[in-house]
Amino acid sequence: MYIIIIKNDYQQVVPIVGLYAMAAYRLLPALQQIYSDITLIRFGQAALNTIYDDYVNCTYKNHKMKISFEQPLPFLDNVEFHNVTFRYPNAQKSV
Repeated sequence: MYIIIIKNDYQQVVPIVGLYAMAAYRLLPALQQIYSDITLIRFGQAALNTIYDDYVNCTYKNHKMKISFEQPLPFLDNVEFHNVTFRYPNAQKSV
């Protein structure tokens, strides 16, 4: 638009508009990936905030847990849980 107004020459506008169109076409996959990543972050943000709030409330307010890292825990092949249950709020059965 600027070139049309200043120089009043339409022939110089076509290559510039074509250049911008080609650059926008080449940027589309990157912009789509950025949008997809932002969507994934927003989708997981609520769950992460809930887990973080539970962690902060559990460790600092309720239990005052003291964790010692003087001796590292051995990890050989896998992690096993025994006698671990979970019950959803207002549920009768444990999962």
